Amino acid sequence: MGTWGPGLYANDFAEDFQAAIRAVLRLPMDPEQLVELLRTTYADVADHPSDEDHTAFWLVLADKFHKQGIECPDLYRRASSIIADGDDLKMLASLGMSESDLRKRQKNLEKLQTQLSQPLSGKARKTLQEPEPFLMNAGDLMVYPVGSDGEAPNPYMSQQMIADHWKHAGWGAMIILECGRAFDYLTWYRPVVLMQARPVSARPDLESLLAESQWRMGLPGTCSKSHHKKMQLECVGRVDLPPAKSAKLLAGLEDGNEYAINDISIANSATIGDPKYHSAVKGLTPLRH
Repeated sequence: MGTWGPGLYANDFAEDFQAAIRAVLRLPMDPEQLVELLRTTYADVADHPSDEDHTAFWLVLADKFHKQGIECPDLYRRASSIIADGDDLKMLASLGMSESDLRKRQKNLEKLQTQLSQPLSGKARKTLQEPEPFLMNAGDLMVYPVGSDGEAPNPYMSQQMIADHWKHAGWGAMIILECGRAFDYLTWYRPVVLMQARPVSARPDLESLLAESQWRMGLPGTCSKSHHKKMQLECVGRVDLPPAKSAKLLAGLEDGNEYAINDISIANSATIGDPKYHSAVKGLTPLRH
């Protein structure tokens, strides 16, 4: 759980859960459908009162929905019940929260209880009018600059910060093995990344990359237009990925929906020479046009 204080968002789950809520709120669905999507996505937490993050799930969700002016009375009643019954405080006490912090937490919960009883703001929620476009497709062979540590430019930084704090030292490459959409709207991509101990000094081209035999499976990730531009991703060609071969490589792997929901960038898998995020890919080579 990683509790570090009595605030509503003072634990790892609550902090991370905000990204998922922001992503789901962009979907053009009824509030009850959005709650159900999140409930099923986080079923291990949402459906099990014994889970240490169970109360945080419902309280944070209610807080975010209410602040966005979303009409969802069942959600607010559930959160209010958790507060009134003392479920959250009981859980935190069992996890070792101090009496002092429990009193502070209670005050924060009372504020939330009062907030949930107030009228909604009435502001309109901005939603996607159509599915996010695919900026890359399965089979695309992408090259991108990397620093001396093998990392691509951090796309969460501004262009100016990248210019000030990142230095181009070589090149990396990835093949987009598959792509998909969470809830038919939020795009994600799964790359296989060129396995190399240090950045390639010369910009690789299609022919040189087709000769490579060492690749690593990367985790799925999102890639907005902004991240695509900041990472300086460039397609140098396409490779043939027969359905049978793709299915074999993807066997046993979960889809990228969770990464799309939590807006985890493909940049996390783009680092070369670092097995932390990757596992070796067998049977990918030789690649063919």
